[in-house]
Amino acid sequence: MGRFKLMLLAVMAAAMAGCTSVPETVPDSPEQNGTRFPQVAEAFDRRDYAVIEPLLSGELREQLTPDNFTKLVDGLEQNGKLVKAEYLTQLRHPAAGSELWKLTFSRENAEGEAVVTDKLLRIMYGTLDGRPQIIGLMAQ
Repeated sequence: MGRFKLMLLAVMAAAMAGCTSVPETVPDSPEQNGTRFPQVAEAFDRRDYAVIEPLLSGELREQLTPDNFTKLVDGLEQNGKLVKAEYLTQLRHPAAGSELWKLTFSRENAEGEAVVTDKLLRIMYGTLDGRPQIIGLMAQ
């Protein structure tokens, strides 16, 4: 699991290093921003890189290849099946915006009891080449 976290941090750092332009103001809510998370959740749930690929910046697309995406999903699925995704808040930063989401996973243990695990997902975004793009993903 340590390699998984390092890979995510490396993807995020590489994406942030190449930002060329971002909006001067960040909307107050995901509804105003047109949150990207529903497509991200769909991509994770379906294990389908093609769903998330159009949302990624060019530099993040180079780092988050289909193989790396599969590793990312495999790492998250160690927690069980994604049963809920809940928007928490937006973080403002002059260089890029971030949405924080709580992901709830569930699986059964050997005794058949539900084991629930929550993870935090940070989706970093900005406007690059005139269109909104995801410039980083980090789960912890």
